[in-house]
Amino acid sequence: MKIGLIGRNSTHFEAYSNLFINRGFQCSYLNENAPLKKITSTKSLSNLSLEDMVNSSDLIMITNRFANEHLPVLKKIIELEKYKGKIFIDKPIVQDLNEVNSILELKNKFDFNKITSFSPLRFCKELEKLNRDNSL
Repeated sequence: MKIGLIGRNSTHFEAYSNLFINRGFQCSYLNENAPLKKITSTKSLSNLSLEDMVNSSDLIMITNRFANEHLPVLKKIIELEKYKGKIFIDKPIVQDLNEVNSILELKNKFDFNKITSFSPLRFCKELEKLNRDNSL
């Protein structure tokens, strides 16, 4: 599976990148101005334009630090009309109800229904272990 990550300005970008790379996934990131920090191995991480990411990813994760950045990125991806994979938007998905309605309008206009948002960290085995015995 090829995973595209957008939002290098967040610690979630770092956490997800490391988690996926350490599990053998190929990851790419959007050519943004934020530096790559705290990534365990950049060998499995490539720098792509949004269009190249859309053309080569099975899953795109929007992990920007602030919710007001999520909808504009989602719009760009969907409006390219090429992406047929899944999109995960880190929580909070958007800032307000108006933005939720905008997502629903995009979904209907482009017949795109592969969008989700939740905290997958509860499924992370390392966190389960930490919760169970207070050690990693």
